Amino acid sequence: MSNPTISLDEYLMHRDQYSGYCVDCQEFQHGDYEPDTRKAYCEICGEHTIYGVEEALLMDFFNVLGEPA
Repeated sequence: MSNPTISLDEYLMHRDQYSGYCVDCQEFQHGDYEPDTRKAYCEICGEHTIYGVEEALLMDFFNVLGEPA
């Protein structure tokens, strides 16, 4: 399975909202996740697989494409 790709604007929005990214669900979770969060609990899949959005990007769990609007 390939890593999902989001726009730069989507990334910036998730970063500004302190979103987390679940590597199992491959979805962003809104909340108070610090940028360097690792292995936080995901209420959707029930696993400790949420990473802060900046940490997830650094770990190559998703890709960012494009330029800001």
